Amino acid sequence: MRLKALTLPLMLVLLYFEHKAEAALNNQEIYQFNRRSVLKIDVTCELFDKITIEKRSGTGFLISKEGHVVTSYHLVGDPEDCEVLDIHGSIRNVGDSWEYNSRLKIVPVSSTFDVALLQVETSLESEPVALRQDRLPEILEDFVFLTYSLSHELSGSPSSVRGPPQIPSVWQTNHAFNPGDSGAPILDKEGRAIGLVLGRVSSADLGRGPINVQAVGWMVSTIPAIKALVAAASTLDEPIHLVDSVPQPRFAVETFDIFLRPEHIQANILCNPPFTNCYPIDPDIGVPSPNHLTQSFTAPDNSVISKYAFNGIQRDGNVGVIFEADRAMGTISANVAASENAIVKGDLKVYYDPLVIQMAYPVNITEDRNAARLVATTEQIDKVFSAEAGYRFVDAEFQPQYVQNATFPKLIISPAATSVQLTTSITSDPADDPPGGWLHGVILTKQERISEPNAPR
Repeated sequence: MRLKALTLPLMLVLLYFEHKAEAALNNQEIYQFNRRSVLKIDVTCELFDKITIEKRSGTGFLISKEGHVVTSYHLVGDPEDCEVLDIHGSIRNVGDSWEYNSRLKIVPVSSTFDVALLQVETSLESEPVALRQDRLPEILEDFVFLTYSLSHELSGSPSSVRGPPQIPSVWQTNHAFNPGDSGAPILDKEGRAIGLVLGRVSSADLGRGPINVQAVGWMVSTIPAIKALVAAASTLDEPIHLVDSVPQPRFAVETFDIFLRPEHIQANILCNPPFTNCYPIDPDIGVPSPNHLTQSFTAPDNSVISKYAFNGIQRDGNVGVIFEADRAMGTISANVAASENAIVKGDLKVYYDPLVIQMAYPVNITEDRNAARLVATTEQIDKVFSAEAGYRFVDAEFQPQYVQNATFPKLIISPAATSVQLTTSITSDPADDPPGGWLHGVILTKQERISEPNAPR
């Protein structure tokens, strides 16, 4: 912009979107940030006998802007075993009208780990899932994994790392994964992938013969498995660009960087992006620029505006957000006085809450396995699970994993729908080998938002 010799007061207003990574995220934010980057993988393999058709389903996730997807190799299988191999990827989120469907092709790279590299044929504009590349998983580290197991829509569940790898890159977790979990991303509290689901542990031999194992699963860590896969693909014509930080997509959080301050500069007109209006300055009489800024925005599908937070300097000025009654739209309002020291400068974050969420809660109940008991005993067991803060249950379904000497549980949603009670009876019979009973599985729930948004802060 060329400047002229006239000096007049002019208000500089700068408003733009800036995506910034958070240090620590809650489970809902991890889900929101990654929900449009996790795919349901459906594999159909027609064998050479032209009769047998094998079908497998699992999960995968986007790792590059070029459309590369990682999943479990055992899910995809060896393409040479199939006369016709079809791999399809799709994304569906509860309450979200946006959907994605595409065929996937295999990227021909070899891996010493159970990881396969695919690429979408239909462009996917979602942000890639960030990979944690600076450190290995840690024992008892909390994580969230996102999966299409047990559902046609993406769901999630929290768990933690159990133990170090017994073989390279394969770690134990405190979750007994289900069919369909294979390839699901395992995300740390910063929303970065530390690995992907390999499978579950059903038995182990500790030197005294095999024993049944519950609530233990395997994951393949990002380091070195995925890094090795990408390194092997580096000889391909098209590069693979990974990310190691979590961008905050529009449907979760928006950050506005606001700078509003009167300045004495020489200009005859201000008309330059990202400004939305042009403010003319009459070179003879002078017309002062406005000292007020407004910007409207709309919440994404299946979301409402939850709260906002401004972090910065407010001197002889203020900034706030005016909400519509249904919280579907809002308007940022900032103004500053025409004084020499007036300034409004900082970050304004607008947070969105989903209207409907889908969460899975692990159930791990084991009754006494003491073989010294002389008679069988039956005990009723009740467990209560609370809805996420600000939500209520609208549906709950139990999906079993391992069941022995246990009745199929009854689920009762409380009148206020803020909790669900699981009731089962487990019999411990000394005649059984091994004695005892257990119930392991997950409660798959759908929850809707009920609370008023948090007050602006």
